[in-house]
This record gives sequence, structure tokens and C-alpha cells, in this order.
Amino acid sequence: KSLKMPSSYWIEMSCGKAAVGVFVNFLAGSLYMSLQRAFPTLKYWGNWKKIRDEAEKGYEAEVVRRAQLNSAEYAGPLIAVLLYLHSQGVGEEAALAGGLILAGSIVHLWGQILVGPMMQSAGATPRYAGMVLLIPVLQAVTSKDVGQFSAVNLSRFTPVQAA
Repeated sequence: KSLKMPSSYWIEMSCGKAAVGVFVNFLAGSLYMSLQRAFPTLKYWGNWKKIRDEAEKGYEAEVVRRAQLNSAEYAGPLIAVLLYLHSQGVGEEAALAGGLILAGSIVHLWGQILVGPMMQSAGATPRYAGMVLLIPVLQAVTSKDVGQFSAVNLSRFTPVQAA
């Protein structure tokens, strides 16, 4: 029974590339959050209470904070799952899922930052759809190791010879 999906989707991406994309998106959002809080407060350098009060003021800061926090919440588990599947040689089987996860992560974070909270569903929907599409792939990959308690097949690795 093959898990291959049709190759006609425009958003296909390998699990490894999707993991890198999710990480870059997370990093960019975190940097944006840090800079968004830091730059308006440079004129108060040294007055830490005033800096904190200025950085936490305003609706925009709250929207950015929530979007970045949500990105950080999902990035770790998504990167772990995508890299695991990549390490197991999963390719076409999860190409659509990887693309949906990355697209959803980008739209969820930057849509809220640039447009507003109404973009939350527009980003969450493809991200969730991608995660749902990964369930049968994860099940297939993990079920092939049933009965084996070794998390890593060490026979795939060759020792490095010292020069």
C-alpha cells in the first residue's frame, strides 16, 4: 500500500526543506519581536522600567507577541517531526504536508503581524491540514519498527577514520 500523493500540487516540499523553512520563519519572527520591542525604547537607554513599559504598550505589540508566541509553540514539535521523517527517507509521501505546514506557519505569523489577528485562521488551517496529512505517514514509518526497541539503527552509520 503506497502513501504517495499526486505530484500535481504546487506547494510540495520535502520534510527537510519544510523543517528548515519552519525554523527560519520562527527565527525571523523571534528577531522581529525582539527588534519591535527594542527599537522604540532606545531613547530610554538605562531607564529599564520605562523601557519595559514602552515595549509592552499598545495593541500592535500584543498582536506581535501573541503571533510570535504561537509560532514558537508550534515550531519545535513541527521541526522535530519533519526532521525525523526526513531522516527516515520520507520524500514524496509527505511533500504536500510539508508545504502546507510551512505555508501555514508563515501566513499565521506574518499575516497577523502585517495584517492583523483576522489572519490567524488563514494560517492555522493549512498548518493543521499538513499535520493531519502527516499522521498516516508517521504511522507507516513508526510501524515498520514495531518489536524493535532500538531508536536508532546504528548499522546505517559508519565510523569515521582518523587521518
